[in-house]
Amino acid sequence: MGEFEIRDKRTMDAQGNPKAETARAREGAKVRADSEGPTGSAAKAAQGAVPPAGASDFLPFVVNLAAMAYMALGLGETPAEPNLPEAKYIVDSLDMLSVKTKGNLTPEEENGLKGIIYELKLNFSRVAAGVARK
Repeated sequence: MGEFEIRDKRTMDAQGNPKAETARAREGAKVRADSEGPTGSAAKAAQGAVPPAGASDFLPFVVNLAAMAYMALGLGETPAEPNLPEAKYIVDSLDMLSVKTKGNLTPEEENGLKGIIYELKLNFSRVAAGVARK
């Protein structure tokens, strides 16, 4: 049997603080980028880089998942046959996300997530009842 190595690539420790080696690596990257100047390869790479996920990216992420759930329910822009198992999976995933992020969201994010989950569950039950009647 072959050997394997486990590497911890997480950038944060258990308390949510950046790991020391990650901070040192960032500092080294900043120094290299500064020394290359604005036209260096680091600046070119940064132009196409995606900014790190932050609080402002949370609600758009949730809305994107909700749109996928609405499509699975057949309630998207293009009406389709409902796929209830897929819709249920997405709604359950949002429910789980709500539990796992409790206490770590802004009031706006928490209210938005709760509202989206409520609306999705309401629409899921309506679609499921309509499918059951068929």
